[in-house]
Amino acid sequence: MRIATQLRSMLRRYPIIERPLRQSYLHILFALKGDWNFRKAVSPLVDIRRAEAWAGLPIMSGATFYGYYDKSPWNSKGNAYLCHHIIDKNSVEMALLKIGDHSPLIIGRTNTWTYQQGAMLQWLPGSYDNIVVYNTVQASKIGCCIHEIEKDRNRFLPWPVQAVHPKGHCAISLNYTRLMMINPEYGYEQFAHNFSPLIPNSEDGLWRVDLYSGSAELILSIERLLDELHRACMLNANHGVNHVIFSPSGKRFVFIHRWLTPEYGRYSRLYVMDFAGSGLKLLLDADYVSHYCWLDDDRILTHAATSAEGKRYYQINVNDGNVQTVGKDHLDIYGDGHPILSPDGRWIVTDTYPNAARIRRLLLWNLSEEYLVEVGRFYSPVSFENEQRCDLHPRWHPKEPLLSIDSAHEGVRRTYVLDVRSIVGNFSHE
Repeated sequence: MRIATQLRSMLRRYPIIERPLRQSYLHILFALKGDWNFRKAVSPLVDIRRAEAWAGLPIMSGATFYGYYDKSPWNSKGNAYLCHHIIDKNSVEMALLKIGDHSPLIIGRTNTWTYQQGAMLQWLPGSYDNIVVYNTVQASKIGCCIHEIEKDRNRFLPWPVQAVHPKGHCAISLNYTRLMMINPEYGYEQFAHNFSPLIPNSEDGLWRVDLYSGSAELILSIERLLDELHRACMLNANHGVNHVIFSPSGKRFVFIHRWLTPEYGRYSRLYVMDFAGSGLKLLLDADYVSHYCWLDDDRILTHAATSAEGKRYYQINVNDGNVQTVGKDHLDIYGDGHPILSPDGRWIVTDTYPNAARIRRLLLWNLSEEYLVEVGRFYSPVSFENEQRCDLHPRWHPKEPLLSIDSAHEGVRRTYVLDVRSIVGNFSHE
């Protein structure tokens, strides 16, 4: 196992060799196990349509997508939908699809984006659905654009957003140029005066940013993370932080400390921390942590590893550290995914990575009755791999039993809306 890990690590250091080898391997697998005619198979209980069609607007030409699973493209009323419209390999437009409009509204453009997370485009909570935030570069500084829709007015802060507080007044920022060394699919390559992958560990980490005044404070340094239960494999490694997600109240947030070594590959730890900058607590330290979501203010659901159970979905109580398996022998047979809780707290939606036949699954897990429903299966072309892959990244509508996904089953990256009310029922608005 260690030899295989070392081989993968060595190949990653030479992408000019690793990428063609991986592509050839995937093509061979698909030739052996794939169905050349398959594109998608959706449950007969489910309606699927392009996001533009959901809003009653003309279909946009070219590729569209929303981005990551930890936020919703819909506004709080649920009548407007954000997405990225790809212009070329360097730039995207931010588009607003609103029910009742005659056409999509283009609200901005940026070169600071990735296929996985876009430009971190999102609605600013508490802004009465009038303000959106996205990352961009201005005057050679990476930061965020705060765009007021009604007045078509922008304000730039030299701090890129990673996660916005549920009340909308603050955000957590990190160094995306450093992240490029750890997770290229999430990092930014742009030159910037305000960020560099070479910032000292004592001066880099997580910043709390006031979105009104623009002031920022380093609340957690990478140096401190290296001091927490230090391990020998941390030496001579590239370190970074990623995947910050606030709890529902905004009292605390979780994040990953990840480091990449030249000899043994990638390691990950899961932490929780109070928004005030205190209460740092290590939750998982078994080298593998992937995606997660909050179930409530005290519990998270994550796909991770423990020494006792291996790689599965787990529920973790962030107060006492208690860890329990979720969906054992049901959810875990499909491997890693992007889980997110429904607004009524009854369902987890998650997805899968492509299998040998290049099929991704969209799954619903009932938390109380513990049963699994397959919503659909979607083809993923081999060309959509590595940083350009198109994960489904499921996301919930805030009020109705609707899901948003991105998919490339038609051969083009597009964003879709699925009506799943026949499976999950209507949400309570109490």
